[in-house]
Amino acid sequence: MIIKKNFLNLEDYQKIKGEISNDKFPWYFNETSIEDENSPFQFTHKFLKNGITSSPINILYPLLSKLKALTFLRIKANLNTATNKIIETGEHIDADGRFKSAIFFLNECNGYCKIGNKKIKSEDNKILIFKSNEKHTGSTCTDSKRRMLINIVYLERK
Repeated sequence: MIIKKNFLNLEDYQKIKGEISNDKFPWYFNETSIEDENSPFQFTHKFLKNGITSSPINILYPLLSKLKALTFLRIKANLNTATNKIIETGEHIDADGRFKSAIFFLNECNGYCKIGNKKIKSEDNKILIFKSNEKHTGSTCTDSKRRMLINIVYLERK
């Protein structure tokens, strides 16, 4: 597991966050955050899935280029709205062990990603990288209107 604060330079980070958090960014409602009827709803934007990209993917180039990826399996943004108490979204894996998962946090809040017993707090411009077959869960937050992040699943260039 790798955790890096201030992953992008401030200008690149603010540009990505500004685009994704403005009122014109296309978020899509999902009944659940993972394929489990008990997980809370969330909003997502799929930048890349099944080889199909969305038009705003170019805003992510500073982020994607720093990952040194050979190829990308999936790139999506997640938005969880605030809840009265923190709710974990459900333990899951992203892909098999050949892949890496990167979670790039877009805002500071008391939400987190949990891998095993370790909680990685949501903080501006921080990235968490781990093996895609490691079980993990996200969460909602209580101290901000929303928790936003970008989830990237990729093959690492050797």
